[in-house]
Amino acid sequence: EYMGIINKKMVEGKLSCPKHAGIPVEFYCAAVTCSKSICKKCIPEHPKHHIVLNEEKDTVIQKDSEEEKKTEPEDADKTNQFAGDLVWSNGGKIFKHDLEDYVYLTITSKTKLPAFFLVQIRINKLKEETGTFIGISKRNVYRKSEYRLCREDDNQYAFCNFAGGRKFSHCDEWKSYGCQYCEGDIITVTVDKSKSLSFSVNGESCGVAYPNVKGFFYLALTTNCKENEFEIIQIKKLDK
Repeated sequence: EYMGIINKKMVEGKLSCPKHAGIPVEFYCAAVTCSKSICKKCIPEHPKHHIVLNEEKDTVIQKDSEEEKKTEPEDADKTNQFAGDLVWSNGGKIFKHDLEDYVYLTITSKTKLPAFFLVQIRINKLKEETGTFIGISKRNVYRKSEYRLCREDDNQYAFCNFAGGRKFSHCDEWKSYGCQYCEGDIITVTVDKSKSLSFSVNGESCGVAYPNVKGFFYLALTTNCKENEFEIIQIKKLDK
C-alpha cells in the first residue's frame, strides 16, 4: 500500500538514514510510539503505522494535535475529581473474570484518566500461566468477551505477564519488558508530564514502556482465566 509513495522521485539533499547508509530519510512515521523520519527500507519495520512523506509531516502533526483536543473530556480541568473515585465500567473497584477458562475478557474504567496520572492495581487472584494485559486504551470497551487489548483497536498499550514480562501495543510486536507479575503483586501504571507510559511491580520500576503517549485514556485490563481478580487501589492525578 506504500508503493505509490515509495516510487515517488527521491529529492536530493535529504539526510541519509543512520540504519541504511546512503538512503535518504524521505518519510515520516506518525505512530505515537515513533514520530520520526525514516527511509523506504525502514517502512517494513513499521507495520500498521501511519507513514507519510516528510513534506507532509507538519500537516499530520497538526491534525493529530487537533484530534487529541477532541478527545479531551469536558471536565479536563477538573481531573482531580478522579482521585479515589476511579472504578471499572461494572461500577466497582474490583473486576473478576467470571467466564470459562481461556476465554479472554476485557474491561475498561468507567471514566477517562487524567492526562498525567498514577494508578495502582492489586492482583487479588491470578492463576499461573494466565494471559493478562494491564494497560490503557483510548476506546472504552466497557466489558467485552473474546476481545484482547492491542489486538482489536488502535491506541492501546499494555504490560503482559508472558515469558518473564512483555510489553505490547497496537503498533508493536511483543518485546521483553519488566518482569512476570503474579498473584498478590501491585502494578502501578503511570503517564508522567513527559507523556511517557511506564509500569512498576511492587514499587520496582520497569522503566519507560512507551514514550510520547498522547491524549486521554481509559484504564484497561484483559485476562483469560475464571476467578482472576483485580482491584483498583489508588488513582492519583500528577501535576504538569
